[in-house]
This record gives sequence, structure tokens and C-alpha cells, in this order.
Amino acid sequence: MTNDPESAAPPSAWERALDKARHFNNGSQWERAEKAAREGLSQQPADTDLLFEVARSYVGRHRWEEAQESLQEVLALDASHPPALLLLGVVEIQRARYYEAEETLLEVLRLRPTWSYAYVVYGDLMDVTGHSGKAEKLWKKALELDPESADAHQRLAIHHAEGRRGGRAKDHAHAGLALEPHDVAAHASLAAAMLLGGRPFAARKLLREALRLDPTRAELEEAWLQADRCCRWIYLPAYYFGVLAERLPGKQFLIWGVFVAFTMAARQMHWPPQYWVPVALAYLVFCIYTWLADGLVKLWTKLVPPKF
Repeated sequence: MTNDPESAAPPSAWERALDKARHFNNGSQWERAEKAAREGLSQQPADTDLLFEVARSYVGRHRWEEAQESLQEVLALDASHPPALLLLGVVEIQRARYYEAEETLLEVLRLRPTWSYAYVVYGDLMDVTGHSGKAEKLWKKALELDPESADAHQRLAIHHAEGRRGGRAKDHAHAGLALEPHDVAAHASLAAAMLLGGRPFAARKLLREALRLDPTRAELEEAWLQADRCCRWIYLPAYYFGVLAERLPGKQFLIWGVFVAFTMAARQMHWPPQYWVPVALAYLVFCIYTWLADGLVKLWTKLVPPKF
């Protein structure tokens, strides 16, 4: 006797609720996800998958304490639930419970030693606790396990951008965006690389797109405002000077040293003042401008507010 697929029983109401909750969480519709999951829990109160979706909806809304309570309910029913343990590690990082987070993440890796995303989150923990070198190694390990991990590419892009390694930042950022073209973090990481590489207008455009995808993220709005300030004509010379200085050995001190050497050589060689004094004065005026540039652009943005 063979089983007829068409004769299989249709999914129950709580299973349909679980599918809806997953769908809504995947689409960042957190309130609808919680509502669907709780509808399922009214019929299946001890289902760990439904409780997990409730926790996901809390995490999406940054309601960390409630998320932790829901995850502890899951783990009380199934202590070896890797997704719940991993999400608990994320919540503990957000709540600055770093010791507990490390214990939780090590347990995840014991259960699933080849889970790429677990290494990404462990790297996040190392990064937030000041161990950037260990974080980079863990994110690279995540890429070894899954070369198409957009999360690992995004973390490495930001890491290299903060370290002023523009080429590596751009490579990882482009890879992350190619893998997740509608992901907010992918746009933000590429924008950071663009700002580092002297392309503020491209960075502003990427961050505007990221805000279109998720207008609720305050950090995205702040990043967009910073990119917009870099695009204002009153700040552009200071911005490009900063980009150039970061690429020079010794940074701005090299430029200052060249200026001092130039003025001393000009005086010792008895150059006519009409040749070297205007250059010296122009450099001093530019130094004063770069010192005032932040204040000037802040004042300008108050007078002419940015438009999203």
C-alpha cells in the first residue's frame, strides 16, 4: 500500500499560525508575527517553535528582557535548542551580559560546531568587548564555513572601514550587498566603505536606500546625516583633506612637516616673500578652516535642513 500525497492531512490551525509567524518575522512585521504566534500558542502552548517566533518578534523590536523570558521558556522545554540558544546569546550581548553570552555561544558551537552564523555572533561578542582581532578571526572562520555568509561579509566590511582599510572594506561590502541586495546592513556597510574611499555622495545614496528599507533604525538616520554633512559644499574640502591625510604615512603630521620644511627652506634660500608667503598664508587659512569645518557644517545644516 502506498501513501497518496494528496490524501495527507492538511496542516492544523497552530501549524498555519507558525508558518504565518515565521513569514511575518522574516518580513520584519514584528507585531503581526507575535499575534500569529500567540494564536498558535492558544492551541499548542508548549510548542517551542511558536515560543521561539515570539522571542524573534521581541528581538526585532529591541524588547530584550521580554525576548529573554520567551527564550528561557523555549529552553525550559528543550535545553538543546540551538536557534534559541544563539538568539539568547544575541540578547545577552545587547543586555551587556557578556560572560553569560560567551557561555551560551560556546554551548551553541558545541552543539553545532559548523554553524557559520554562530561564529558571526561570537565575533560580535568579541568586538563589543574590545577584542577586535579575535572578532576578525571569528568572522573569517564564518566565511570559511559559508563563503556566501552576507553577515560575515558585512561585519568584516565595517571592521576594515573602522581600521581605515578601504580596499578590503569595499570588497567585503560589495560581496555582502550582492548576496543580500535588500538587506539594510549590507547597504550600511558599503556606505561606510564609500565614505572611507572618498565617495560621500554614493554613501549618502546607499544610506537613503537603507532608510527606505527600514525607517525605524536611529543609527541609520545618524549615519545618513553624517554622510549628508560630508556632501555639503562647505565641508567637502575638509572631508577630502581627511580622506587624503588618512592615506599618508604620518597622516596630517606629514603635511604639516612638509609645510614647516618648505617655509624654513624658503627663508634660508632667501626666496622673495611674494613667492612663498602667499603659500604659507593659504596653508594657515586652510588649517583654520579645517578646525572650524565641523562647526560650520553643523550651523549650515540647521539653516538648510537635510531632506531624506
